[in-house]
Amino acid sequence: MLALIGPTIPELSPPPSQHLPTWGYRKPTSSSLADGPKRRDEPSQRPFRALGSSTPIESIPTELLVHIFLLVRDASRNLSWLKLSHVSRYWRDLALATPLLWTSIPVEKGPSFVSACLERSGDVLVDIVSRRFVLTADPLLDVLRQHAYRCRTLQFPAFSNEAAEQLLADVVAPANSLKHLVLQVQTPSNNYALPPLALPNRDWAALCGLQLKGIALPRRVSPMPNLTSLKLSDIVAGHRWALEALLDSIAECPHLVHLSISDSCPSPVMEDDSILRSAGKGRPPIPLRALQTLQLSMHASAASELLASVSLPQNATADVKCVIDPRQISQNLISYILGHHALAAGSKSAAHVRSLYLFVASNIFRIRAFGANGSSSIKLLDVDVECNPPMDMSYLLPDALRDLAHVFVASPVTDLQVFGDQRLISQQAWRAALSQLPALETLEVGSRGQVDALFQALSYPDVASPLCARLKKLCVGGADAGEELADVMLTFLESRAAHSMRLDVLALKRRAIQAPFSPCTIQAILDAVGMFDYR
Repeated sequence: MLALIGPTIPELSPPPSQHLPTWGYRKPTSSSLADGPKRRDEPSQRPFRALGSSTPIESIPTELLVHIFLLVRDASRNLSWLKLSHVSRYWRDLALATPLLWTSIPVEKGPSFVSACLERSGDVLVDIVSRRFVLTADPLLDVLRQHAYRCRTLQFPAFSNEAAEQLLADVVAPANSLKHLVLQVQTPSNNYALPPLALPNRDWAALCGLQLKGIALPRRVSPMPNLTSLKLSDIVAGHRWALEALLDSIAECPHLVHLSISDSCPSPVMEDDSILRSAGKGRPPIPLRALQTLQLSMHASAASELLASVSLPQNATADVKCVIDPRQISQNLISYILGHHALAAGSKSAAHVRSLYLFVASNIFRIRAFGANGSSSIKLLDVDVECNPPMDMSYLLPDALRDLAHVFVASPVTDLQVFGDQRLISQQAWRAALSQLPALETLEVGSRGQVDALFQALSYPDVASPLCARLKKLCVGGADAGEELADVMLTFLESRAAHSMRLDVLALKRRAIQAPFSPCTIQAILDAVGMFDYR
């Protein structure tokens, strides 16, 4: 029994208080993990640790044990890490003596638990996190008011308008140490109304991350030099002055790395304020030199203006999801959205576009642009257009192809992918598009339909100005490939070979219902091309 208990060792001198810069533990006291009263059989103070303890688990250095506690807490989805305090009396005392363990506080456990965590965290900055809808904030605010100065993070992704108004006034406004704020209120699926709430006017220089839904930015935004992530939802609602105010706010955030703006208003930006509109038209593009990702989800008119109003670095990715009324669709839909975007405006950024992707079928209208980064490619642009109400946009494929080539005419595009009903693209449409992409080396088309027009366009006899003179690889998938197409293909291949423009690779995947080429046809094609992949 004596061997199990171990020798009696004098008490260690207590470690430094929470001024420790790394671990932040202090001498434990006899407070309880629960919110109940102190147990009577518990002494007011106990040894922080017994030297020479015979229990192996208690031989772990205190600094390492605190580090393990913090790792387990960060990896836990809920409060399961509290079970660590049930292992032994020593672990329990150490948990209570470590303020950093109590800095991430879920409000779902109730005001009493939040109050206990705030007390145990001492003067350390805390993160207040909610994952459920909060209808009323009165009990929570009673606890948070006196600790607002210590709030580093406030995360409330589902709040009622009343609760959000109280939180903004009582906690957010005096929270001078706030670095991350997430506050979202419910808005209609088709929102036409401007937010009734706004962030308070105060100094936001310390803020690093901001996510708002249904809450506007202050009318006079102070500079936010440390803000790196900005996510806003439903603050424009089709109003031009709100869009102009948003751009003014973005201009005060020069170090943004991630910018996301979404708006559920299905209407275009209203031209209802001539004064503000005339003031905004001369606005130079806002330079966002540190931006890595730009995400927009809104009506096409608002997305177009936002894209034209910001200047992105070369390797930034723009992810755009647009909604448009079918009655507002024009032949130059891509130009309408991207006409003044940096990638399409002939700037230095346009010189980095190497690959284009176009998919138009049913209610899908998608374009993508990729750039080269050494031997790998990076996505620079991803645009999806949806019609509301839905409609079949397949007929837009020819105009979209011409428009896409026109928008990126200043880019040295080497790869082009076009997917949709190929029967809709005429020989003239192919020539109009491909003539603007002289550096093209790889062309891939597919989906369905006949592709005779493509081969006829590429074999057009123009020795002085040949079409796609650098083309080396051509891939056609899901096409109607019968013997009639074989004659057109042979004419195309022979004409290119005669002018020293022989293809290196020709890949053709026919539809299952089509009869295969005859062996003689296949051999003739093999003689005119470097490699023929036929399936």
